[in-house]
Amino acid sequence: NMTNDYIEYTNGNDSNIGSKAAPWKRCPGMVGFSGNYAHTSGDTFIFKGGVTWNSTILPLTISYSGNSTNADTYTVDKTWYNGSSWTQPTFDMEQIKLYAITMDNKGYIILNNLKIINPADQVAYQDMIYIRDGVSITIQNCTIDGIDGAGSCTPIEFQSIDGALIENNYIRGKCVGEGNPDGILIRPWNNMKNIIIKNNEIIMDGTGGDG
Repeated sequence: NMTNDYIEYTNGNDSNIGSKAAPWKRCPGMVGFSGNYAHTSGDTFIFKGGVTWNSTILPLTISYSGNSTNADTYTVDKTWYNGSSWTQPTFDMEQIKLYAITMDNKGYIILNNLKIINPADQVAYQDMIYIRDGVSITIQNCTIDGIDGAGSCTPIEFQSIDGALIENNYIRGKCVGEGNPDGILIRPWNNMKNIIIKNNEIIMDGTGGDG
């Protein structure tokens, strides 16, 4: 059966059952995850608002796929948060050269309402989110902001994707003179199908690079 699995880095523990009352510390696919997890297509992973996951447990390498009926969803519950009000759960790359979220040959995945900050200087196609050979990938309502990173950065790279929706995100890359970063990099052009990009705010800070 599909499950709702809850993750809170501050007070969670991977030995917990992954419920809201007893959340995991890491999400399946994060570095060091040691919880008991068996995948079912359509599982939902819920990150606690107001909580930061640091670079020691990144990247989140998504290792499962949903299906055409039930997508796997990495998301939030706006009634579940630390602090006085809900804010997006944050993946802090801490200017370390790694991906925040990556997946290879996976499909039917939704990333919703997550925040990623502080990338390394990522001019050699090292991005904040990197997705390759995917089918039906959705990124929505996220904040992917490289402004406080160590140098140039590309927030999102898609490579050889069939079916994607990038919608309602705040996407800010940065160019500090070297490389040619993009807000959204889509390549190669001859192997990309069914890509929808709409209602995003896309910014490239600095001189050079592309939205």
